[in-house]
Amino acid sequence: MTNSLDNLELLKEKMAGGNEDMMSQLNLWEEEIKKQSRLSELGKNEVVKLVIVQLKAMVSDINATLRDDKECDRNSLFDQRNCWHWLINLIDGADQSLAQINKEIENNLNN
Repeated sequence: MTNSLDNLELLKEKMAGGNEDMMSQLNLWEEEIKKQSRLSELGKNEVVKLVIVQLKAMVSDINATLRDDKECDRNSLFDQRNCWHWLINLIDGADQSLAQINKEIENNLNN
């Protein structure tokens, strides 16, 4: 996170007095870096790791049920699966989101 925030501060200095849209984007990136950093730290917790493993197993079970049982309540299972996917991606995707934001910041720094 520090590297991302440091780069963001450099970009803010570079863009000081820039257009309002760019300054708004920088503020959005700052909030997103902080949020994704907290989620990344949460994902390193052993209990959370176990929960993620269990959620992935539940998604696999739902997929098997959807594939094998034509009489199941498909809409309900799709809703459950989408909820579990959202939670898994929220935590597992934090590092990737941070990397993407940092790449955008670095690209703007180098232009």
